[in-house]
Formats: sequence, C-alpha cells, structure tokens
Amino acid sequence: MYLQVKNVSKSYNNIDVLRNISIDLKTNQIISIIGSSGIGKTTLFNIISGIEYPDSGNVFLDGEDITGLTGKVGYMFQKDLLLYNKSILDNVILPLRIKGYSKSEAKKIAIPYFKQFGLNGCENKYPKEVSGGMVQRTALLRTYLFSKSILLLDEPFSNLDSISKLSMYEWYLDVSRKNIISSIIITHDIEEAIFLSDVIYIISGRPGQIMKRIDLPLTSKTEQFMLTNDLVEIKREILSIIKNDNICMGLN
Repeated sequence: MYLQVKNVSKSYNNIDVLRNISIDLKTNQIISIIGSSGIGKTTLFNIISGIEYPDSGNVFLDGEDITGLTGKVGYMFQKDLLLYNKSILDNVILPLRIKGYSKSEAKKIAIPYFKQFGLNGCENKYPKEVSGGMVQRTALLRTYLFSKSILLLDEPFSNLDSISKLSMYEWYLDVSRKNIISSIIITHDIEEAIFLSDVIYIISGRPGQIMKRIDLPLTSKTEQFMLTNDLVEIKREILSIIKNDNICMGLN
C-alpha cells in the first residue's frame, strides 16, 4: 500500500507546530522520523492516524483521502498500553474484538502469528511474566492485527537495553519483510534509524519542517554497516541539522 502525507501544516493557539510536511511511504518500506523533543513528531502521527485534523494538507492511502479518518493505519504509542490484568493473547486480540470479531474468531486469527512474532508459548502468560522485549512484541502484534499494512511506531524500542535492541531490530526487519509491513518510526536514536530504515526524514525548526530526506543503501541493514565511515558521516549530517534545535531548547 502507498501512504502519502502531502503539505500538512498544524498550529495550536496561533503557534505554528508543523509546516508543509510531505512524506511518501511505499509498500514494505520503513521510514524513520528524527527530530528534537517537542518538534511536532507525535502531532504528525496523530494527523496521519486521523486522531487530529491538520490546518491544511491531506493524508492519502492508495489515492484515497483519509484525512481525519481513524482506523486506517495501526498506531503503537510510546507506552505499550497493554492491559496487565489480561493474558498476552487477550491483549493481542483486543483490536479484533473492537472490530466485532467474537473471542473465538479473534483467537483463530491471532494465534498463527504468535510464532512469527516470537511469542509462541506466551499466549496464556501475563505481561508482567515476560521480558521487555516480549512486551514490545506483544504490542507490535496487537498493532499489526489492527492494520496489517501500515504501522506508525512511536519510539517502539526505547525501553530496551542496547543488546535487546539489536536483536529486536533484526527481528522486526525479518517480520516486516515476511508480512509486507510498511512502517513509519519515530525515534531519537540515530543509529536505530540508520539500521532499520530505507529513508530518514529529519524534522527541524520552529515550526517543524522537513529539512532533509536521506535515502539509505540496503547495506545499512547490517551490523557491518554500523561500523563503517559511511555511518559516521550520516550521523554527523543528522546531528548538524538537529543541533540548533537542541541548543534552542536547552538540550545537551
């Protein structure tokens, strides 16, 4: 599927937050959005998902104007938002139940994905009984079942340690390829964006605007690339753009 964000702008209380944002997401592509805290990244996700309406601009899905329409894409918030009094399986099937499937129907749909998402054997466990990585996989599977084509992921791996992150990156790339998932990821981790993404969009300024689009080589999705001079140059370019935002906001 093809998602297009076209010339989106948004303000609150006469203060411009986003200006003229345009993004193209193609089938089975992963895009990362990088920018300083408070730059408008979550606002952009809220607009893409239909939670908020832009002041101007539109969001299209396969040519259909979905501006202001919810339920068209999956949205995983920074917090996992799992129900800790329910089992992993009951958490996963929640979007299917909301869509009107019976509990038995929802389980039949969800259970075949447990192996692919690395959750086999965890169906009847509770979130507090599994690792942080398993909690993230649960949240990702739940988001996927809400919308199997396009996922918006807000800092999906931020709560994991460095070793767990690398494992999750490799796993998510494999799952995305096998299930033809297209993703837009918000992240503050530059190396994460480089490792995962086909394209990086850098949002900067007040109001937030796309200052740079970086198309990454396929080799970026390997551990070896993370040790090359090419990686260092890409990081330096990204940091040079967002540095002024951090200074203005008093961030180090």
